[in-house]
Amino acid sequence: MSTPFDHIKPEQAELIRSSPVSFVASVADDLSKGPDAQGPVNL
Repeated sequence: MSTPFDHIKPEQAELIRSSPVSFVASVADDLSKGPDAQGPVNL
């Protein structure tokens, strides 16, 4: 399991800005479908 955070550190922000490709992902804690029947993992 991972630990949720509501912010990123300056070092992480710099890594994101300097990376040619990056993505953000989220997942429902209980792996349930979303309100529009989308899957629990969003990229």
